[in-house]
Amino acid sequence: MGAAERFNQPERGNHAVRRVTKAWAVSTVVGNGEAGYADGEGAAARFSGPTAVVVDKEGKMVVADKGNQRLRRMTGRGPDACDGIGSRP
Repeated sequence: MGAAERFNQPERGNHAVRRVTKAWAVSTVVGNGEAGYADGEGAAARFSGPTAVVVDKEGKMVVADKGNQRLRRMTGRGPDACDGIGSRP
């Protein structure tokens, strides 16, 4: 789906990123509601207060993971795989 067909919404308190379609169907892209830090696919990925989502020039989603002080990028290893980029201070 293209950007016009959906958008991704960070849920800071639920430590997840949700996808909302034009028909308002909501699904979880990454995260499982538990705060933490873990790279992985779907529910295996953990966030701590994601606050923003953007799509980079390669079409990959990047999430601002505020609590972990990192940017997290979808890697393409799986449909919803996420890896941390950058390092914590």
